[in-house]
Amino acid sequence: MWQRHLLGDDNPQTLLHTLVYLLGLHFALRAREEHRRLRHRPSQLSVKSDTDGRRYLEYREDVSKTHGGGLSSVNSKPKVTRAYELGDCAERCPVRIYNLYNSLCPENRPGKMFNRLSTWVSYVLLTLRVDC
Repeated sequence: MWQRHLLGDDNPQTLLHTLVYLLGLHFALRAREEHRRLRHRPSQLSVKSDTDGRRYLEYREDVSKTHGGGLSSVNSKPKVTRAYELGDCAERCPVRIYNLYNSLCPENRPGKMFNRLSTWVSYVLLTLRVDC
């Protein structure tokens, strides 16, 4: 997909597809509903550094939905997952792709990242200030 330019940062739409793919891959987001719930404010994603100075993208889930039973078996501890920077493969690095996406989004963007994906793609395409 990278070689065919279906993923990458060549243009706004490809950048958005890449971000959705990498978030799903690294944070085990299932189906579009979990992508739709992602928020900018307050953000569930943040770039941090570990004690060794390695940068990573952290995802904080609101409430875990990984339960098999009824209300008595609900796990209310949120999932916190890290996706580390890929120094040897910058084009596929989740930290770089997220930072690029975030830097190109307008300040007055909606609170949800992918509320309606098709609407958001159009919104990003129309409001990006810099060519990717």
